Amino acid sequence: MSYTSTSVIRRSATVAQVREIIDLLGYKQAKDGLKVPNRVAGYFWYDETDYRSWSGVELDIYKTPKGPVKVTTRSTVARSYWDLTHQNKTLKLLRDLFGGHFETDAGRNRYWRPDEPPPPPISSGCYLARWRFHNNFGRATVYLMNRKLEGPIARDSSSGFKFIDEMNPRILSKNLLVPYMIAVWEEFFRATFAACLRYSKQREAALKRAKLSHADLEKLAIGSVQVERSVAEFFSFQRPSAIAEYPFTIQ
Repeated sequence: MSYTSTSVIRRSATVAQVREIIDLLGYKQAKDGLKVPNRVAGYFWYDETDYRSWSGVELDIYKTPKGPVKVTTRSTVARSYWDLTHQNKTLKLLRDLFGGHFETDAGRNRYWRPDEPPPPPISSGCYLARWRFHNNFGRATVYLMNRKLEGPIARDSSSGFKFIDEMNPRILSKNLLVPYMIAVWEEFFRATFAACLRYSKQREAALKRAKLSHADLEKLAIGSVQVERSVAEFFSFQRPSAIAEYPFTIQ
Protein backbone atom coordinates (compact mmCIF):
# COMPACT_ATOMS: atom_id res chain seq x y z
CA MET A 1 0.00 0.00 0.00
CA SER A 2 1.23 3.50 -0.79
CA TYR A 3 0.17 7.14 -1.09
CA THR A 4 0.42 8.28 -4.72
CA SER A 5 -0.34 11.51 -6.55
CA THR A 6 -0.20 12.93 -10.06
CA SER A 7 0.18 16.65 -10.74
CA VAL A 8 -0.71 17.90 -14.23
CA ILE A 9 1.10 21.20 -14.82
CA ARG A 10 -0.22 23.85 -17.22
CA ARG A 11 1.31 23.63 -20.69
CA SER A 12 3.28 26.89 -20.45
CA ALA A 13 5.52 25.44 -17.72
CA THR A 14 8.77 23.84 -18.83
CA VAL A 15 10.58 20.81 -17.49
CA ALA A 16 13.52 23.02 -16.47
CA GLN A 17 11.25 25.24 -14.35
CA VAL A 18 9.67 22.26 -12.64
CA ARG A 19 13.04 20.67 -11.95
CA GLU A 20 14.28 23.87 -10.34
CA ILE A 21 11.38 23.84 -7.88
CA ILE A 22 11.90 20.16 -7.15
CA ASP A 23 15.53 20.91 -6.28
CA LEU A 24 14.45 23.77 -3.99
CA LEU A 25 12.11 21.38 -2.18
CA GLY A 26 15.12 19.29 -1.19
CA TYR A 27 14.68 16.35 -3.53
CA LYS A 28 17.82 14.59 -4.78
CA GLN A 29 17.99 13.06 -8.22
CA ALA A 30 18.00 9.28 -8.12
CA LYS A 31 18.70 6.66 -10.76
CA ASP A 32 16.97 3.29 -10.53
CA GLY A 33 18.22 1.93 -13.85
CA LEU A 34 14.68 1.50 -15.20
CA LYS A 35 13.66 2.82 -18.62
CA VAL A 36 10.18 4.24 -18.11
CA PRO A 37 8.44 5.75 -21.18
CA ASN A 38 8.31 9.58 -21.14
CA ARG A 39 10.03 9.81 -17.75
CA VAL A 40 12.44 12.73 -17.68
CA ALA A 41 13.95 12.25 -14.23
CA GLY A 42 13.44 10.53 -10.88
CA TYR A 43 13.98 12.07 -7.45
CA PHE A 44 13.92 11.09 -3.79
CA TRP A 45 13.42 13.13 -0.61
CA TYR A 46 14.54 11.97 2.83
CA ASP A 47 15.01 14.14 5.92
CA GLU A 48 17.30 12.71 8.59
CA THR A 49 16.85 15.76 10.85
CA ASP A 50 15.41 14.58 14.18
CA TYR A 51 14.57 11.24 12.56
CA ARG A 52 11.74 12.85 10.61
CA SER A 53 11.67 10.56 7.58
CA TRP A 54 10.82 6.90 7.85
CA SER A 55 10.46 5.91 4.20
CA GLY A 56 10.87 9.21 2.29
CA VAL A 57 9.07 10.46 -0.82
CA GLU A 58 9.67 9.31 -4.39
CA LEU A 59 9.05 11.76 -7.25
CA ASP A 60 9.11 11.36 -11.04
CA ILE A 61 8.75 13.93 -13.84
CA TYR A 62 7.10 12.95 -17.13
CA LYS A 63 6.81 14.85 -20.42
CA THR A 64 5.31 13.74 -23.73
CA PRO A 65 6.16 15.64 -26.95
CA LYS A 66 2.75 17.35 -27.12
CA GLY A 67 1.43 16.99 -23.59
CA PRO A 68 1.92 18.93 -20.34
CA VAL A 69 4.52 18.19 -17.69
CA LYS A 70 3.31 15.64 -15.15
CA VAL A 71 4.79 15.02 -11.72
CA THR A 72 4.04 11.91 -9.68
CA THR A 73 4.86 11.37 -6.01
CA ARG A 74 4.75 8.28 -3.85
CA SER A 75 5.27 7.44 -0.20
CA THR A 76 4.77 4.02 1.34
CA VAL A 77 2.35 3.03 4.05
CA ALA A 78 5.35 3.11 6.39
CA ARG A 79 5.76 6.86 5.79
CA SER A 80 6.14 9.26 8.72
CA TYR A 81 4.12 12.36 9.53
CA TRP A 82 6.86 14.47 7.96
CA ASP A 83 7.05 12.35 4.81
CA LEU A 84 3.33 12.89 4.23
CA THR A 85 3.38 16.61 5.00
CA HIS A 86 6.29 17.11 2.60
CA GLN A 87 4.35 15.25 -0.06
CA ASN A 88 1.44 17.66 0.54
CA LYS A 89 3.84 20.60 0.42
CA THR A 90 5.15 19.43 -2.95
CA LEU A 91 1.64 19.22 -4.42
CA LYS A 92 0.69 22.64 -3.10
CA LEU A 93 3.80 24.43 -4.31
CA LEU A 94 3.61 22.95 -7.81
CA ARG A 95 -0.03 23.97 -8.15
CA ASP A 96 0.51 27.46 -6.66
CA LEU A 97 3.45 28.22 -8.97
CA PHE A 98 2.45 26.50 -12.19
CA GLY A 99 -1.31 26.05 -12.02
CA GLY A 100 -3.00 22.91 -13.23
CA HIS A 101 -4.41 20.30 -10.87
CA PHE A 102 -3.43 17.18 -8.98
CA GLU A 103 -5.01 13.86 -8.11
CA THR A 104 -4.39 11.93 -4.90
CA ASP A 105 -5.93 8.89 -3.26
CA ALA A 106 -8.13 11.40 -1.42
CA GLY A 107 -9.49 12.91 -4.68
CA ARG A 108 -8.92 15.79 -7.11
CA ASN A 109 -7.01 18.71 -5.55
CA ARG A 110 -7.40 17.11 -2.13
CA TYR A 111 -4.50 16.76 0.29
CA TRP A 112 -3.88 13.89 2.68
CA ARG A 113 -4.48 14.37 6.38
CA PRO A 114 -2.03 12.75 8.79
CA ASP A 115 -3.67 10.28 11.14
CA GLU A 116 -1.65 11.38 14.15
CA PRO A 117 0.42 14.41 15.26
CA PRO A 118 4.20 14.18 14.78
CA PRO A 119 5.94 11.95 17.34
CA PRO A 120 8.74 13.29 19.57
CA PRO A 121 12.16 12.92 17.91
CA ILE A 122 13.36 10.37 20.47
CA SER A 123 10.28 8.22 19.82
CA SER A 124 10.85 8.47 16.08
CA GLY A 125 14.50 7.47 16.45
CA CYS A 126 13.67 4.45 18.59
CA TYR A 127 10.89 3.46 16.21
CA LEU A 128 13.29 3.50 13.25
CA ALA A 129 15.77 1.35 15.17
CA ARG A 130 13.04 -1.18 16.01
CA TRP A 131 11.62 -1.13 12.46
CA ARG A 132 15.00 -1.81 10.86
CA PHE A 133 15.68 -4.52 13.44
CA HIS A 134 12.43 -6.25 12.48
CA ASN A 135 13.14 -5.91 8.73
CA ASN A 136 16.66 -7.30 9.09
CA PHE A 137 15.38 -10.35 10.96
CA GLY A 138 12.75 -10.73 8.26
CA ARG A 139 15.45 -10.96 5.60
CA ALA A 140 17.00 -13.91 7.41
CA THR A 141 13.59 -15.61 7.56
CA VAL A 142 13.04 -15.08 3.83
CA TYR A 143 16.50 -16.46 3.14
CA LEU A 144 15.78 -19.65 5.07
CA MET A 145 12.43 -20.06 3.33
CA ASN A 146 13.85 -19.67 -0.17
CA ARG A 147 17.29 -21.26 -0.06
CA LYS A 148 17.61 -24.38 -2.17
CA LEU A 149 20.36 -26.64 -0.92
CA GLU A 150 19.88 -30.13 -2.28
CA GLY A 151 21.79 -33.37 -2.22
CA PRO A 152 22.07 -36.53 -0.11
CA ILE A 153 23.93 -34.77 2.72
CA ALA A 154 21.82 -31.59 2.70
CA ARG A 155 19.83 -32.38 5.85
CA ASP A 156 17.92 -30.01 8.13
CA SER A 157 19.28 -31.68 11.27
CA SER A 158 22.41 -33.47 12.38
CA SER A 159 23.10 -36.91 10.97
CA GLY A 160 24.92 -37.98 14.09
CA PHE A 161 28.21 -38.25 12.21
CA LYS A 162 30.52 -35.29 12.67
CA PHE A 163 32.41 -35.70 9.38
CA ILE A 164 29.11 -35.71 7.42
CA ASP A 165 27.69 -32.72 9.30
CA GLU A 166 30.85 -30.74 8.56
CA MET A 167 30.04 -31.09 4.86
CA ASN A 168 26.29 -30.45 5.24
CA PRO A 169 25.56 -27.22 3.31
CA ARG A 170 22.37 -26.57 5.30
CA ILE A 171 24.19 -26.58 8.64
CA LEU A 172 26.92 -24.37 7.18
CA SER A 173 24.26 -22.02 5.84
CA LYS A 174 22.65 -21.72 9.29
CA ASN A 175 26.03 -21.10 10.92
CA LEU A 176 26.71 -18.28 8.47
CA LEU A 177 23.53 -16.60 9.71
CA VAL A 178 24.85 -16.39 13.28
CA PRO A 179 27.27 -13.45 12.75
CA TYR A 180 24.56 -11.72 10.69
CA MET A 181 22.05 -12.03 13.52
CA ILE A 182 24.61 -10.76 16.03
CA ALA A 183 25.28 -7.75 13.78
CA VAL A 184 21.53 -7.09 13.56
CA TRP A 185 21.29 -7.28 17.35
CA GLU A 186 24.22 -4.90 17.78
CA GLU A 187 22.84 -2.40 15.27
CA PHE A 188 19.47 -2.31 17.05
CA PHE A 189 21.05 -1.46 20.41
CA ARG A 190 23.52 0.95 18.84
CA ALA A 191 20.85 2.88 16.91
CA THR A 192 18.53 3.00 19.93
CA PHE A 193 21.38 4.17 22.15
CA ALA A 194 22.34 6.92 19.69
CA ALA A 195 18.73 8.18 19.46
CA CYS A 196 18.35 8.26 23.25
CA LEU A 197 21.73 9.93 23.72
CA ARG A 198 20.91 12.73 21.29
CA TYR A 199 18.00 13.94 23.42
CA SER A 200 19.36 12.99 26.84
CA LYS A 201 19.92 15.56 29.58
CA GLN A 202 23.27 13.85 30.14
CA ARG A 203 24.37 14.27 26.53
CA GLU A 204 27.07 16.81 27.30
CA ALA A 205 28.62 14.63 30.00
CA ALA A 206 28.64 11.66 27.66
CA LEU A 207 30.32 13.60 24.88
CA LYS A 208 33.05 14.79 27.24
CA ARG A 209 33.90 11.21 28.15
CA ALA A 210 33.80 9.88 24.59
CA LYS A 211 37.09 8.59 23.21
CA LEU A 212 36.86 9.48 19.54
CA SER A 213 39.61 8.57 17.12
CA HIS A 214 41.15 10.84 14.51
CA ALA A 215 39.06 9.08 11.85
CA ASP A 216 35.91 9.76 13.89
CA LEU A 217 36.78 13.44 14.16
CA GLU A 218 37.34 13.69 10.41
CA LYS A 219 33.91 12.18 9.75
CA LEU A 220 32.33 14.63 12.17
CA ALA A 221 34.12 17.54 10.52
CA ILE A 222 32.69 16.76 7.09
CA GLY A 223 29.28 15.89 8.50
CA SER A 224 29.21 12.29 7.27
CA VAL A 225 28.29 10.89 10.69
CA GLN A 226 26.36 12.10 13.75
CA VAL A 227 28.31 12.68 16.94
CA GLU A 228 25.95 10.42 18.91
CA ARG A 229 26.57 7.64 16.43
CA SER A 230 30.33 8.04 16.87
CA VAL A 231 29.92 7.74 20.63
CA ALA A 232 27.74 4.66 20.19
CA GLU A 233 30.46 3.03 18.08
CA PHE A 234 32.64 3.16 21.21
CA PHE A 235 30.61 0.32 22.75
CA SER A 236 30.48 -3.37 21.91
CA PHE A 237 26.78 -4.06 21.87
CA GLN A 238 27.40 -7.79 21.75
CA ARG A 239 27.50 -7.32 25.51
CA PRO A 240 24.69 -4.86 26.37
CA SER A 241 25.68 -4.90 30.05
CA ALA A 242 28.68 -2.77 29.01
CA ILE A 243 26.29 0.14 28.54
CA ALA A 244 25.26 0.02 32.18
CA GLU A 245 28.91 0.23 33.20
CA TYR A 246 29.34 3.59 31.46
CA PRO A 247 29.40 6.43 34.03
CA PHE A 248 26.30 8.36 32.94
CA THR A 249 22.56 7.80 32.72
CA ILE A 250 20.46 8.42 29.62
CA GLN A 251 17.21 10.10 30.64
